[in-house]
Amino acid sequence: MQRLHQEVVPQISEQLQAKAWAAAKTMTGLVLGVDDFAIKKGHTYNTGIHNHRGETMLDLLPGRKLEDLRSYAAAHQTSVICAPRQS
Repeated sequence: MQRLHQEVVPQISEQLQAKAWAAAKTMTGLVLGVDDFAIKKGHTYNTGIHNHRGETMLDLLPGRKLEDLRSYAAAHQTSVICAPRQS
C-alpha cells in the first residue's frame, strides 16, 4: 500500500495541479492569493499560491520570503507583481 501511495499520489497531484493552472489561465478576473504557513511555528515555512475565484490551490513552494517567490516565478516563466497590502 505504501508503494502504491508513493507512486500514485505524485502523479495524481501533478494532474490536478495542471488542471487547476489551465483553468486559472483561462479565467476572467483571476484573483491570486499568496499565503505562507508552517506545520510547526518557528520551523520551515512554505508558501501556497491560490486561485480565489476557482477556489483551488495552484502550487506549493518552499520558503516564505519575497526572493523565494521571485525564484519560483523565474523557474516557472511567470511574473510576480508585488503590491502593498491594502488595509
